Amino acid sequence: MEGPEVETTGENDVHVEGSPQQQQQNVLQNSTPLFLQNCFYLVVGIVERYGWFIVLGLIILAFVWHKFKPQLMRILKKWEQHQEMKKYDPVKAAELQARIDESRRRWQEQLDAKAARFEEEKKKKEDEKRKEMIEDWERHQEGKGYRSKKFKKADDDTSLAQSLLKPKKKKPLRDTDYHPLSGGGGSGSSYRPPRRGGGG
Repeated sequence: MEGPEVETTGENDVHVEGSPQQQQQNVLQNSTPLFLQNCFYLVVGIVERYGWFIVLGLIILAFVWHKFKPQLMRILKKWEQHQEMKKYDPVKAAELQARIDESRRRWQEQLDAKAARFEEEKKKKEDEKRKEMIEDWERHQEGKGYRSKKFKKADDDTSLAQSLLKPKKKKPLRDTDYHPLSGGGGSGSSYRPPRRGGGG
């Protein structure tokens, strides 16, 4: 059987002559590279021959890793601490501590100032209240009345605020001694199962 005849008409033109079956045979096929096929068959062969050994080795490796992991982590932590000690610079550490102390001192000063303002306001309010009570007592001694209207109004405001803040007592939906499985529930009748057996 002869191969197809090839005609060249120009520099780059190539024509293949022959039957359509011969042309189909000449069409390039996309096949798996030989290297990949060899690697695949090699791996499959190793797994077929040594599969149980591989599984057993993985189990032993997992057991050993689980058993010695804490010791390994301790050794790794000591090594990291050793590396940090090599990098430790006492001057930088002292500067950092000084910055932290300065920040704490400023924060404490702010808190002290707020506390002092609060104490001042508290003392002023106590002084005003004491003066009003003294004035009320003097009025009472003079016969003009016991409390001033201003103090009474403040008392009314505080009592109104307290009454608004107090939660209203809610009536429960059922009595506290109500138990649905016990059979008692307000009405006189309750279900009782009949006695078993005939004798009395």
